[in-house]
Amino acid sequence: MVDFKKDTWFYALIAAILALISIFTPVASDGSMQYFFGGLITYDDPDWVGYGAATIWTLALTSMCIALLLFYSIHSMKGMEFKWDWLVYLLCGIVMIIFPILMLVFDLPESIYHPELDIGFGGIGILIAGIIAVVAFVMDKFMGE
Repeated sequence: MVDFKKDTWFYALIAAILALISIFTPVASDGSMQYFFGGLITYDDPDWVGYGAATIWTLALTSMCIALLLFYSIHSMKGMEFKWDWLVYLLCGIVMIIFPILMLVFDLPESIYHPELDIGFGGIGILIAGIIAVVAFVMDKFMGE
């Protein structure tokens, strides 16, 4: 029989790698600008005001979640047992689900003024990584022995 509790480190590692890739991809882009988490890469529009706080909070909290998920997944892969690893998976998953949604709702209202603004993989990838982290929590807490 398959022991899902033993392999939850793999799901946490996948979530951390996906979130790490998402940080380095654009959150949104149009013809003249590419919006990243830390700021703009190209800037041709003088009417652009700037980022809100949700983007910076998403970047900071996602970075902390990536560090925690990598720490727990790598040490669990090596055989270390943690008592509260399921709580870390749950909290990181919730943070990586809620904050990208807040960022897309509050920090990209420019899409009303710039209808050509395309949502990129940056926010969506973190959202998917959060869902995978919650799946790791469910498998660790409820599918084990």
